[in-house]
Amino acid sequence: MSGFVVSNLGWQWLSRRRGDRAILRIATSGACALAFAAAIVAAMSPWWLGVLPRAASVMALEAIAFLARRGA
Repeated sequence: MSGFVVSNLGWQWLSRRRGDRAILRIATSGACALAFAAAIVAAMSPWWLGVLPRAASVMALEAIAFLARRGA
């Protein structure tokens, strides 16, 4: 809970300094980057190309989901 409070202080500072449009751009860029990362991991998974081992692809997708949840 304290992490959300501290991060909101940073967002507030950025909003006052650069404007709300900057926050929207950062959030959108982060969401797009996570979606592309998930698509790349899924494409390299054992179910399609088989480049990544099963355990590595599951761990990578879990890490991406964790990062996506932290941004929400």
